[in-house]
Amino acid sequence: ISACPASSDNPTVITQCNNAGGSKFNQPTAIYATDTYVLVTNSGDNTIVRCDQSSGVLSNCAYTGGNINGPSSIVAGQVSADTVYITNLTDNSVTFCKNTNGVLSSCNRMVYPTGTFTAPSGIFVNNGCGAG
Repeated sequence: ISACPASSDNPTVITQCNNAGGSKFNQPTAIYATDTYVLVTNSGDNTIVRCDQSSGVLSNCAYTGGNINGPSSIVAGQVSADTVYITNLTDNSVTFCKNTNGVLSSCNRMVYPTGTFTAPSGIFVNNGCGAG
């Protein structure tokens, strides 16, 4: 992954590209970004990398979270980013983690009957589901 900030004078011109995160990326599959951090799922080593981000430049990349297996997508809840959801291709599951400024903890797999998910590659979270 390269971080390529656009020129402030002309947003279509990319001024420089830097290797973002170095060797911490291994077959990245999805990105969740905020104004201050980025989360990247790696299917190559079943990890999530959290990087600080400022003006499109990533730094201080470190592993976070756990209990994932072949991650393919990542999304936060619509109402609050306090929970992040990751789809897992390898075991056809969804993992949810507590999100504190991009540091993921208490990661658990959602329990569904076998066969509920088949190679999930995306997820949409509707926090208003069942709210009448």
